[in-house]
Amino acid sequence: MSQLAARLITVPSMRLLLAVLAAVAMLFAVAFDQGQLAQLVQAAAGDSTVHELFHDARHMLGFPCH
Repeated sequence: MSQLAARLITVPSMRLLLAVLAAVAMLFAVAFDQGQLAQLVQAAAGDSTVHELFHDARHMLGFPCH
């Protein structure tokens, strides 16, 4: 396989890998984290906007939270 062909195959697969990792990280943050990451951002921002965003996302995705 030529170097150009190997490079053309590698770039989309790396983008796909990064997209999958980002999706898994967001699913973890919304579904299973129970607000720990949101509390870190909330403490830095000083308001509860991030908490409410994650809370509403949990309800929208059907995960129980209370």
